[in-house]
Amino acid sequence: MKQASQDFLAHCRLEKNLSAHTLKAYQGDLNSFIRFLGPKVSPEQVGKEQLRLFLGELKDGQQLKATSIKRRYACLKVFFAWLEEEERISLTPFHRFRLQLRLPHRLPRHLHRTELRQLFTLAAKAAGLDWRQGYPDVLSYRAQGAGTFGALSLLVGIELMYSTGIRVGELVEIGLEELDLEAKEILIHGKGQRERRVYLMDSELLQLLGLYLAQRSRLNPDHPKLLCDAAGQPLDTAWVRQRIKALNLDRHVTPHMLRHSCATGLIECGTDIRFVQRLLGHQSISTTQLYTHIQDQALRQALTLAQPRRQMMG
Repeated sequence: MKQASQDFLAHCRLEKNLSAHTLKAYQGDLNSFIRFLGPKVSPEQVGKEQLRLFLGELKDGQQLKATSIKRRYACLKVFFAWLEEEERISLTPFHRFRLQLRLPHRLPRHLHRTELRQLFTLAAKAAGLDWRQGYPDVLSYRAQGAGTFGALSLLVGIELMYSTGIRVGELVEIGLEELDLEAKEILIHGKGQRERRVYLMDSELLQLLGLYLAQRSRLNPDHPKLLCDAAGQPLDTAWVRQRIKALNLDRHVTPHMLRHSCATGLIECGTDIRFVQRLLGHQSISTTQLYTHIQDQALRQALTLAQPRRQMMG
């Protein structure tokens, strides 16, 4: 099993080009299963009974959440499907195997308008800007020390995530050649090597990008990534998360909440849900439909406060 898992991870890294984050998660899930089975069990010996016992141990022994169990289940399913395809086993143990898990109904966490205003105000201020006044042109901008460039990079990242709904992992992978300011679009490399285009229709965002690119050219980084820090090094997801946290907002804010805020805002404005699906890169429309539940929840709250029937009764 250990050798098979190493070969599978190599396949995921070299042929499927999965992210380091996904590879780390796969490795942890496979190692957990191997420890449960013991070192001498081969993939061919794994059947439905071993799967049931392992999943039972995760639920009752380790008391993991349903979402964590489902992730391990999905990892093992892909792993054994690959083994079957490579003819290392005759049949995957997941053949006609069904997992019954009731996942909690969790709505995406998004930022309200006051929270968004606070985030943009603080991020712009750190970069020596006032987003309410509009972003200046290249000649008018005056950077205030080396640290300001890092703050400017963060502001660009925040603006892009909120305007386009891209994931933070997609943000840090954007290359200069994938940004087309003239066409007002960015080519995004999403999950599963799927590509999509997002569009930059906000004039203030385009102004900010032009300003940032002029500052970036002065650093002359030796890499093609769009976003970098004050030392010219490309940003990673941990850097973005840490710098957002360092803004000391009233609420704990994650980059993914900006993606949710983008989708929620578009749905509230009446944007067709299939357009939102394309923008976010969701394979299934059911994933995008989660955002309509937020709108439904807001409607419920409004009706609770208004109580039109009670008002009619006087």
